[in-house]
Amino acid sequence: MDLTWIGEWRDDDSPQGPRPEDLVDLAWDDEERAACSDYLRSGPRVAYALGAEQCLICGSDINDDIVSDGVFVWGAGLAHYVSVHSVRLPSRIVGHAIANEVPTLAGNALDMIGSAIRTGRADRLWWNAATARD
Repeated sequence: MDLTWIGEWRDDDSPQGPRPEDLVDLAWDDEERAACSDYLRSGPRVAYALGAEQCLICGSDINDDIVSDGVFVWGAGLAHYVSVHSVRLPSRIVGHAIANEVPTLAGNALDMIGSAIRTGRADRLWWNAATARD
């Protein structure tokens, strides 16, 4: 199973990651942004966090659960960045979110996703390359 991590922001563990404020696009079409946010918000939880994290833009508490649709893996708080701050994700993600319904994942699929996350087999490099700013 090929999974791609998205929505990992720059920090001490990921100094090459993007800053969410660098991806804000206030001209992003509202309907497209809402569809993308809804998709991110409705993804099945594959791991639950023990607490919340803080939004790097506004400081509000956001959910830190791990979500996946079997293609991408993201923190549940990514929907907050998209809906509240208009953080525009790369076109591959936006197109995927608009073209697909969130699948219902159960049993073997959830086990495979969990295993890929735990063993580091989910691609963490694509996100940084796709969000790089010159």
